[in-house]
Amino acid sequence: MKAWIIDDDKIVCTLVNAMLKSKGFDAEIFNSQKELVDAKLKTENSAEDLPSLVLIDLQLGEDYGKEVYKEILTALTTESINKIKFVFMSSNSREESEQFHNLKEEDFFLQKPFKSADLIELLGL
Repeated sequence: MKAWIIDDDKIVCTLVNAMLKSKGFDAEIFNSQKELVDAKLKTENSAEDLPSLVLIDLQLGEDYGKEVYKEILTALTTESINKIKFVFMSSNSREESEQFHNLKEEDFFLQKPFKSADLIELLGL
């Protein structure tokens, strides 16, 4: 299983990568919207290249996680998108994230810092 971790905090990326690796995921890390776009969204991806999980920090330095999400939606086919679970992460509460980042009630959300058990429970692993 593949995952993309999109977060500007390299420590968070390392920790989340370790959590996912322990559950059999092969994760790629991107520290900005530009990194993701340049590496993955400018070229056509085969189904094998796409992740089944994308974790996106809502505040990526100067970028916003919801903008990254929209960029992914624009770049991929509906069929591909339907196979991906998107999880938004933030150090803000869910309520603050809903207010400031247009997070919807049905969006998967983890408040940082979170434990491995929280991620595993959210993913149903």
